[in-house]
Amino acid sequence: MPIRPSWRTIGSSMSLDGRPTVPLKPLEIAGSALPSNSMSVQTSIEKLTVARAVIKGVRKRWSGHATVLIDGVSVTPDAIVARYEAQVAAIDRVAQTKAEYQAALAAERAMRKPMQTYTQSVKTSVLGLLGSGAMPDFGWAKPKKPGPKTLASKLAGVQKRAARRRKT
Repeated sequence: MPIRPSWRTIGSSMSLDGRPTVPLKPLEIAGSALPSNSMSVQTSIEKLTVARAVIKGVRKRWSGHATVLIDGVSVTPDAIVARYEAQVAAIDRVAQTKAEYQAALAAERAMRKPMQTYTQSVKTSVLGLLGSGAMPDFGWAKPKKPGPKTLASKLAGVQKRAARRRKT
């Protein structure tokens, strides 16, 4: 018998092959076309485009008006333009700060490997010149000296190796 796909629709409880399925929930939640945790996100380019278009429209259409009623408040066209210019300036600051952050992050990443090597060299010099007692002064733990293994630790190691070999 050929395998048929299990088609599920809203409200159905049986698939085409006769097995029960979990009913799907509709996407519409309380009158909203999208789930409550989703929202449309306006990109900074879209925000800039809208803000600049509003500024242009206010200057073109409302430049001769003393005030305009916005949300029940009388506002001057210059105040509207100033508010949108502040938004444009904030978006530009975010872009500039993001570029500076990315440049600083790239510089730090480029230094990681050389600094790890350099730090290891400094540790070796401290250990050789000052001894292991000076290591905590530099923020490093003293190197541990391996001691003789006890019979119990040897037995534990043998058991761990045998268990590991059995698993694979």
